[in-house]
Amino acid sequence: MPVLSAQRAIAALAFPAALPLFALQQASLSLEEVHDPVVRLEIGHLGPYPEMLRPAEASTLQEVPLRSGSALYSEFAADGIRVRIEAQPFAHPAWVKGNVRQGFTLERSPVLGWSPGESHTRLSRVELVLDGLVTEVPEAAFTDLFDPRLCEPGPIAPLRFATAARSADGWRVYVLAQVGQGGQALLVTWVFEDGRYLYRVVDPFRTNG
Repeated sequence: MPVLSAQRAIAALAFPAALPLFALQQASLSLEEVHDPVVRLEIGHLGPYPEMLRPAEASTLQEVPLRSGSALYSEFAADGIRVRIEAQPFAHPAWVKGNVRQGFTLERSPVLGWSPGESHTRLSRVELVLDGLVTEVPEAAFTDLFDPRLCEPGPIAPLRFATAARSADGWRVYVLAQVGQGGQALLVTWVFEDGRYLYRVVDPFRTNG
């Protein structure tokens, strides 16, 4: 049995009570809660995760180059793949209730990434086009995410805070974005397999030092 298949078989035995796909798509897992050891390892090499986790293994991910971006969108593209993340200005900050200590809600539903300030944005689209097949992430997996950092002007090249990458075998695609700033900052990763959206992974963004 190939190593990849063996690892997944072990994971399936260890987690027989996995959530149904629909329920999983609506849920947020932490990286520690991802039962597939291959996915967990690959996410650990994505974006800022290596700085946080210091993985011993070398990364095998193939990053998808950034084609264009701004504060409100990032688009990545390579042969056979395109990824686009979009945000929109949020015009009703008074609708969000709560505080940093207790958390924030919008219409009694939790929101993530909300940062102090008068100007706010809200994620509005996460899309993967793989070999011509368009997959849109369900709204429930991004509309609770506010104040994303996508792409900002840099002195030489744009500063990107989002990442898209593909596994070495081409089977999985990961799209990562940072939402919020300071103590409210989170890393959100949407996981796709064979062009199908599976679930998202959400972890606090902790910088060393």
